[in-house]
Amino acid sequence: MVKSASNANTAATQPSAEGNPKSQQPTTGKWNILPFHKIKNLLLRINNIHPLLLVLLAYIAAITLNVITLLIYQELKMDTSNILKPNKEWLKKSLWATSFLSIILSPWFETIVFQHVIKKLLNMFNIMHWSFYIFISSALFGMAHGLDRAFFLAFNIGLMLGAVYQIRDRPQGNPFYYTWLLHSLNNGIAVGVTVYNL
Repeated sequence: MVKSASNANTAATQPSAEGNPKSQQPTTGKWNILPFHKIKNLLLRINNIHPLLLVLLAYIAAITLNVITLLIYQELKMDTSNILKPNKEWLKKSLWATSFLSIILSPWFETIVFQHVIKKLLNMFNIMHWSFYIFISSALFGMAHGLDRAFFLAFNIGLMLGAVYQIRDRPQGNPFYYTWLLHSLNNGIAVGVTVYNL
């Protein structure tokens, strides 16, 4: 009897498995192992901001990423003079046609291919995680613009295009329109800078 009583006292003084904080930690899914959930929380926070402000913030983020990329290229002594050379040649031949193609038509077509269609295809195969969609659409967008130094610059833009499409992808969110608007804004400013430096 004395032994059993001491065992009961010992069990009472020891913390139970239910009261152990480690045992109460939520189980992490396979995506929560990586910091994707933190990025997702950030996306959810900006989900309700005005869509035009979202486009502006995405553009600023894309430009910031590209400035960092160019600084890395410069640090590695990589030549970036030929990245915009084709655009300059096209603008010299036909300013208005190239501007229309770059600012209106090309963003419209590329939004269909690299954001809208890819999103639908991934949904068809039940691959719906937002991070996978943004990465795949950005990688394909970058490869379509070149496999050299231009890839990472286009990849950065693709990240923001994919993020805007993902954030606005809800009923009456008009994801295609605002993604196209961001793409047109980026290309329009790039054309303006190129024309200024002709």
